[in-house]
Amino acid sequence: MSTQRLRLLALLVVTAVAFAIVVSWPLQFLDYDVFYHLAGGRYFFEHLRPPGDPYFSYLPVHGKWIDYYWGFQALVYSLYKSFGFSAFVVMRAVLFAGQAFLIFSFFSHKEQNQTNYATLIALLFTVFYLSGLFNRVFVVRPHTFSYIFMILFISICEYKERLAWFLPLIALLWSNMHGVEYPVLWLICGAYAAEACLLTARRRPVPAGLKRLVLPLAVSLFMPLANPGGIRLLLKPFQAPVLQDMIIRELKPLSFSSLWDWGFAPPARISLTLSQMLVLFLLFSPLFLFRKKTFRLSRLVLYLGGAYLLFQAQRFSVEFVILALPLAGDAFCAMTRSPRELSWKKTAAASAILVAACAYILVAHLGDRPHYPVSDGVVPVGAANFLEQKTAQGLIPATAQAPVRIAGDIESQGYLLWRLYPRFRVSMDLETMLFTPFDLWLSYNALYSKDLLGKFISRFSPGFLIAVPGRPEALPVIAAFPQYAPVFVDTGSVVFADSARYPELVRLYGIKYLPLDHPEGADFNAMSPDARAGAAQEISRMLAFTPDDLSLNLALARIYLTEQNAWTADYYASVGVRNFPENPKGYIVKGMADAMLGDFEQAAALYEKALQLTPPQKSKGIALLLSSVYTQLKQYKKAYAVLRDIINPMYWDTTPAELYEMGAAAQAADKPCEALVLLDAAAVKALLSDTALRDQIRAARANISQATHDSCKSTW
Repeated sequence: MSTQRLRLLALLVVTAVAFAIVVSWPLQFLDYDVFYHLAGGRYFFEHLRPPGDPYFSYLPVHGKWIDYYWGFQALVYSLYKSFGFSAFVVMRAVLFAGQAFLIFSFFSHKEQNQTNYATLIALLFTVFYLSGLFNRVFVVRPHTFSYIFMILFISICEYKERLAWFLPLIALLWSNMHGVEYPVLWLICGAYAAEACLLTARRRPVPAGLKRLVLPLAVSLFMPLANPGGIRLLLKPFQAPVLQDMIIRELKPLSFSSLWDWGFAPPARISLTLSQMLVLFLLFSPLFLFRKKTFRLSRLVLYLGGAYLLFQAQRFSVEFVILALPLAGDAFCAMTRSPRELSWKKTAAASAILVAACAYILVAHLGDRPHYPVSDGVVPVGAANFLEQKTAQGLIPATAQAPVRIAGDIESQGYLLWRLYPRFRVSMDLETMLFTPFDLWLSYNALYSKDLLGKFISRFSPGFLIAVPGRPEALPVIAAFPQYAPVFVDTGSVVFADSARYPELVRLYGIKYLPLDHPEGADFNAMSPDARAGAAQEISRMLAFTPDDLSLNLALARIYLTEQNAWTADYYASVGVRNFPENPKGYIVKGMADAMLGDFEQAAALYEKALQLTPPQKSKGIALLLSSVYTQLKQYKKAYAVLRDIINPMYWDTTPAELYEMGAAAQAADKPCEALVLLDAAAVKALLSDTALRDQIRAARANISQATHDSCKSTW
């Protein structure tokens, strides 16, 4: 097979693999940015212009608003209206496959000898680059388009100069899809224009390809002014709110030492390690290239600009590796300059191994796949459905002219904006560039301080407060304002309504029995039968608005387990497993139901899966459940081994009950000496706490013969 055909085959395979990996992964709402982008796109098509102010917020407006990603918002809204959320699964895959195609093509065009060996090295560089880009491809944000525009721009400037007049078009699209990144556009244009100017000033010949770029680059420099923000856009990248890096992790500065935090186990860490190795390689490669006298001014400008961005924020590591792409190309040329050669069979085999390893590394990084094609995660779908339906029924008098105000956790407000505008208004979403630092602080803290919430209520008079179950600190603060009564709970929210304004809503839907913070983990055994029945009724009522909700289904399953109704519990637990396969909670509750039904093998499989999905430091409870099932199956050695793997009896936080369970399991597994130590330790810890447990320990010790006691003591 010729080198050209082999290179084409490698290009098609790496592009197809990149597409397949991303298209097979569902759209997860890891953050809420996609929803305010959808809302912005909807606004654009309704008003035929981008928004010019925070139209969805009731906070005081500070200055003019520049919607610098209006083009992206219009695109994603159009895709959603035509194909639904599944369109974003395909869009991400096309973008990542496009990056793979362009990066491999970039290195392929750098091949000087056009050898099989060079094709293999080009594939190796591509694998490192894909690892560096992989983390940022799964969220639906405008930066994903910035990355592909950067690669396109640099590729045309490097080896496709005949397409130079496409540069202004790319610049125009880029400036309207993610206009705040225009400094990177200017950096690329300036790098190549500066190289041409330097050669001219030094009276050296300017390569024909570089000459062809100058005028299109000059035109491209003016494209950011074609954004609706006009000249006001030019200041926006330099007006980022202070302290936002204290809330948004990706905006924290990158430390040089973190680049050396490598790890190859578990396999999920390999992708991040490869991206860190790529950054370090590119940071130090100028030293090698200076020595080889192959360093050009355009490379120096791009390198310095990228290095500056790199240490400004963690998210800019991708901008750095793309801006350093020409530098990586020079390093590639230096590595493939020697005329070594491989047969096409060896190259094909090595390439197949490399692509397979790349696929394995990237898939391992993703972990267990959530529900496909869309996983709601902790998005407050049920809360939005509830408010929407009750508004339609007249229980919440909300109109576009007299909207109801919602105060809540900042993360969820982007989704509520998307679902409930214009009849509801939120304080702010995560478009932090559009609000002041004080607005950001206020929105993050209002629910967690009694004094602050009181002033917020007095000033803005919200009709609803919405807390996040994962932050229970807000619940006692809200409880200090009894006019706000809980009316709805789901996995992503707890909704409180102003009972003075919505008395009928509170009367019909007020929550009296169900615990508000993670109801799926509540101790329903401690509740009276009447309270459990009331909680079950409340859950059933709320499931009508969100039948697939994880927390509500599992809470109802736990209630039925308490009532010894394993069949019904199994049904509701199965909903959690089916819709949230990446979450261990569904497997745990379904395992409890199957164990109650006597299907211990199925229960063991479910607990094992839950154990795989749970960090070791949080898996004691699952280990105890799994051990009990193994005991029922008479697999005593496995029952003890799982406890020994998870619970360390030497740690101070191990409870008497855990020590007893380990001791009993050790005894059944024919480990009498270990059983004695564990039971003695449990007895000492239980002296002041649990009489019933002490009796169990005493009975277990009595089953160990005196001869065994004496034999064990001789080994101590």
